[in-house]
Amino acid sequence: ALAPGALGAQEPVKLDSLTEEDFEVRLQASKSALVAFVAPWCGACQSLLPELGRVRQALESLMRDTAVVLCDVSRETALAARYNAFRTPLLLFFPDTRVLAPGLQIRFEGQLL
Repeated sequence: ALAPGALGAQEPVKLDSLTEEDFEVRLQASKSALVAFVAPWCGACQSLLPELGRVRQALESLMRDTAVVLCDVSRETALAARYNAFRTPLLLFFPDTRVLAPGLQIRFEGQLL
């Protein structure tokens, strides 16, 4: 087993989770946002979490007002339906968080290796 800090490993970055109740308010607190729609049983989602932490750290130094947050589709079913997050992980980038209508975000597609 690797010791903490081996091979450049760091403590995982804690990402905030959004709920239906605070989704719009929390996103509008930032100029832009990267929202990861994830599920606790999704292996690819769990593999993605450390990478999202690194993305958040990088964005904090480059673009101070960009949020990187999670949305648990198993709990937030209305948000999952609103953004068609039926397959996880789904990453949506909201370049302007004043625009929250479905279809006006940038959708990233790809696969984890």
